[in-house]
Amino acid sequence: MPDIIPNNTKWIPIVSDVELKKGGGSILYNAMQIYRIKTNRRIINKLSDKVGTVAYESDDVILCAKNYIYGYIVSCHKAIVTRAIQTNKQLYMYIADKDSFYSFNPVDILADGIVNHRGQTEMINFKIGFGTRVLKN
Repeated sequence: MPDIIPNNTKWIPIVSDVELKKGGGSILYNAMQIYRIKTNRRIINKLSDKVGTVAYESDDVILCAKNYIYGYIVSCHKAIVTRAIQTNKQLYMYIADKDSFYSFNPVDILADGIVNHRGQTEMINFKIGFGTRVLKN
């Protein structure tokens, strides 16, 4: 059976007709701004991977964000959970469609969560029920 695209042909996408949306920034950045205003806490560190910023660190929490809950499951980088344990801080997750922050004990997440891989990134899935809603915007 012949190839649809010959082996020596490089596929190049045509993106001239793709409409680009200008967003209002990342959910994580927006969550950080809301958190700073609501709690009057300062951000002391930015946690990043190869793609970009994945969490912010304040004096007492590690802050990450998600668009929505997948059924009853949320996920984050395992490295964020590990950092929260190492620094003895709570993990705060902003859920955009709930417009709320949830607090999680990172030790519980590591013990009961399920580790998976998204590309080369090690993620951990866990139940939203492990957390408590702490702030509503």
